[in-house]
Amino acid sequence: MFALVIGYLAIFLGCLILLGSLLLTELSRPRDALWSAIMMLLGLVLVNSYESLNGTPMLAVLFSSLIISRLLVEISQYRWQQLGEEEKASLKTFNRWKDSIKQVFLASTKLGSIFLEVFKLFKPKSKPSKIGKKWVRPEIDDEKKSSEGDIIPSDEVSIEENTLVSDQIPSLKSGNKSSDIS
Repeated sequence: MFALVIGYLAIFLGCLILLGSLLLTELSRPRDALWSAIMMLLGLVLVNSYESLNGTPMLAVLFSSLIISRLLVEISQYRWQQLGEEEKASLKTFNRWKDSIKQVFLASTKLGSIFLEVFKLFKPKSKPSKIGKKWVRPEIDDEKKSSEGDIIPSDEVSIEENTLVSDQIPSLKSGNKSSDIS
C-alpha cells in the first residue's frame, strides 16, 4: 500500500519538477528534466511492483522517499536564496506567470505541428486514377490535318455537300440494319 502511494506521489512529483523547470526558468537547472524523468521512472516501478514490496524492501522504499523529499526541499530553498530581490518580486506577479504559460503553450503547439508534419510523411499516398490515357484513333487525326488545309467558312457550306458526306456512309445510304451486317 505504501509503495503504491509513494509511486503515485513520485510520478506526480516528477511531472511537477518537469513543469516547474519549464515555467520557472529562474529556478531551473540544466539537469532538472533528467531528474524528473528518473523520479517518474521510480514512480512507475513502484506502482507496477507494489505487491512484491513487503517487509524490509518496503522500509527501504519508505526511507529512500523521505531522503529524496528532504533533498528536494533543500535544493529548492537553496535555489530560492540564490535569486535576487528583483527576480523574487517578478515571480510573485501575475504577468510573469501568464507570459511563461503562454510560452509553454506556444512551444507545445509548435511541437504538435512538427509531430503532425511527421505523421503526414507516413500517411499512405493516394492511388492513381483508374482512368488511364485515352486512345484516339489515328484516322480522325489525319482527317483533321487534311481538313485544316481546306478551311471553308460556314456560310459557304451548302446542303448538297452535307448530303454527299452522308451518301458516302454505306449504312446510311442502303438502310442496312445491324442484322444485315453479319
